[in-house]
Amino acid sequence: MAMATGTATTTTAVEQLVAQTLQAATNPSHEIVQKAEAQLSEWEQQPGFFPTIARLSVKLPGSAVDAEVALKVRWMAAVYLKNGIERYWRPNSRQELPAEQKQQIRDVLLQHYDAEEVPQVALQVAVLFGRLARTDYPRFWPDLLPTLMKQLQACSSETDAALQQRILLVLHYVIKALASRRLMAEQRAFEELGSQIFSYLAWDIWATLTGRFLQQVKSGEEAQALSALQRAYIVMRSLRKLIVYGCSKPYKSTDHMNFVEQLFQRLRQCLELRYELRMGPGPARASQLISELERFILKMMIALNELVERHSISFAQLV
Repeated sequence: MAMATGTATTTTAVEQLVAQTLQAATNPSHEIVQKAEAQLSEWEQQPGFFPTIARLSVKLPGSAVDAEVALKVRWMAAVYLKNGIERYWRPNSRQELPAEQKQQIRDVLLQHYDAEEVPQVALQVAVLFGRLARTDYPRFWPDLLPTLMKQLQACSSETDAALQQRILLVLHYVIKALASRRLMAEQRAFEELGSQIFSYLAWDIWATLTGRFLQQVKSGEEAQALSALQRAYIVMRSLRKLIVYGCSKPYKSTDHMNFVEQLFQRLRQCLELRYELRMGPGPARASQLISELERFILKMMIALNELVERHSISFAQLV
């Protein structure tokens, strides 16, 4: 079966067939799973297979398949595409995908990733973004970070909370991937990136969300507080990479040092709040909110510890 076809009808039929095979790959029957995996493996060599998988991994508006694609299919498609990148994406490899197909995959993901509302699938897609960013940004995917930042800046109200969280998750995995690159030129590029986005993430996003969380907890708005805390946690993960690996001399940056001071202040406030919540009455006070708060506290402490280890001189003025 040829994947690269010209008509919309044939493309729809191909997507439906691949979706059915992905669905079969999640079947409890070992025999059915083996047959589906063998078929998918055979299709990997067909032009257009991975762009088809990419379309099935996102909630694509206007797709005839979209309404029928179950959660398991989207999740399986995202996982399959993520694993396929390991074999078919590396430049100059014998099985490398053509540049045109790579671009189709990047375009589909960047245009439609933010529609995914299921956390498990959204996480797989975010990891997928990180894998692609590590090899493709900025040379082959120059619009990746500008697009993500523009989308993030457009989330101006709490009605966009779920969308903001999805964008922050993808942004984190992109930043994490870029921070892991070890060539000197790539490290300098990451520092340049950090100088461009650190301030916005630290003050417009993290500080705002952390302050909102503390205020909402005190006013009894636990659902809203939990949402703000979860987003603050995600952006804290990104800021940890940016301040530890994205700035060679944090002590020379007023912005970075102000953030470190703010980090100490918020850490103290969160530790005090944790004590109050644990001592407070009612089962609601000892549930998910405390668990998420402890995770947030731990992430702040890890960031400070790594900063001490890597940039110890930055703490001299704080002693």
